Amino acid sequence: MSKEKDTNIDEQAEIAALEAEALKEEQPSESEQVADELPVIPGTTVTAAELDKFKQEYKKVFLTDYMGKRYLWHRLNRKKFGEICDATEDIKDDDELLSAREKEFVKACVLYPGAEEVAEDVEDEMISSRISREILFKSGFYQPTTVEL
Repeated sequence: MSKEKDTNIDEQAEIAALEAEALKEEQPSESEQVADELPVIPGTTVTAAELDKFKQEYKKVFLTDYMGKRYLWHRLNRKKFGEICDATEDIKDDDELLSAREKEFVKACVLYPGAEEVAEDVEDEMISSRISREILFKSGFYQPTTVEL
């Protein structure tokens, strides 16, 4: 009878050890947790967790490096494109209209850097023009017409 109890105790200890090992494997180690908090894109503060979240929400995420600054952005959907066009349709001057729309496209799609910094950056016409073209191209709203001869 005591051998039977010892066997049960040994089996229970082995089961407990296996369960503890399984729990340990499920939980990220300290080094894995620290790695998740480190930037995954050089020159940004975007972590692996943030990048995964962006990819889950927007499916495709893009990176544009312009004048030493990095911009992480997603594609523009038709609904948002239409909303921006409707909101700016009263602007009569073509240059002002184009500039206003480019700025709004960038504000709507840039994920990194944050909204405040993007709002400052879009005041630079070159930045908003360059990034908005990238956004429109990847979103399917702009097709370059230049061909090599």
